[in-house]
Amino acid sequence: MTHVSKGSSLLRHDSAAATREFVAAESALREAVRRYPASYVTYNELRDVYDWLQRTDARLGRKKERFEALSASMHAAQLAAWLAPESAQSAMNSRLLEARNAFAQALVAENNTKSHEAALGLLQEAVVVADSLVQREPANGDYRLSLAEAKCGLGMVRRKLGSAGWENAVRSGLIDVQKAIALAPERIAFRLKQASWRQYLGQELAKSEGEKERAGAELALALQGYEEVLRLEPNNAEAQNGIRAVQGGRPVSTR
Repeated sequence: MTHVSKGSSLLRHDSAAATREFVAAESALREAVRRYPASYVTYNELRDVYDWLQRTDARLGRKKERFEALSASMHAAQLAAWLAPESAQSAMNSRLLEARNAFAQALVAENNTKSHEAALGLLQEAVVVADSLVQREPANGDYRLSLAEAKCGLGMVRRKLGSAGWENAVRSGLIDVQKAIALAPERIAFRLKQASWRQYLGQELAKSEGEKERAGAELALALQGYEEVLRLEPNNAEAQNGIRAVQGGRPVSTR
């Protein structure tokens, strides 16, 4: 779509102009939906446009508009998943999962109880969607990683809310990351996710006086993970930063 192409090229230099292009794209797609209400392809394209809009809103500091775009992107993705034929079901469910996770991450970043509770619901749904994808295509490493990310994210939100089961959720996610690595050992991103979530787990355990030993074990595994990435890709900046963070005790970024 021309408007989307123009908007994406403008985004870095002129967010306001990019927004105008994305709004024009949204308008055109809404008209297409009125004409072809059962077109999953159109809803999938609409999902992408709302994702672009939330990015421009973030750059422009428009929080309310950004959350509206994130919500709209998720709902468009849901409609695409419902309407998709069997041959496109997995792909559309994967896009839905991406939209849910993006919305959940934005809510987590708000760092307040109300937002965390909303993120909890989204991530619980994300686990269900991701698990259905894994059941459908058990040899797909990306789907397995999506399940891992949903579980670990769920654990993180439970931790922020002081809810039980946070550690079990993260550990279950780590099992799925390992399975994803086994399916695609060449994927550096999978190994980085494993190391970062182990680092998160170790740092959270370290906050409890009686968990220092277990925390140290997790941080040692995180360090090994980052070192393995550097063995495979010596100039990987994320792994280098991860090692410095583990050794310096700094909080980990899991996204």
